[in-house]
Amino acid sequence: MWDALKLLGYIDCYHMFNLMIDPDDNDMWIDAINGKFFSHLGHKPFEKKDWDQLLGHCQVRLYHPHYMNPLLPQAPIN
Repeated sequence: MWDALKLLGYIDCYHMFNLMIDPDDNDMWIDAINGKFFSHLGHKPFEKKDWDQLLGHCQVRLYHPHYMNPLLPQAPIN
């Protein structure tokens, strides 16, 4: 799918494989999860600027784990 989207002109596709390419993304996803589900324990909410840093450069997002679905509607749509 990733390769097919690139052939269609979507140059920057965010696939969960990116976590292996850029391990710093792991920390950002953990911050997003903590901000969404554990803010009552003092974790900082994951805000638009954080989503922009994580996914703002991407045109397409693919194959994320289903438990992240509640987080993603907060992500900006470019």
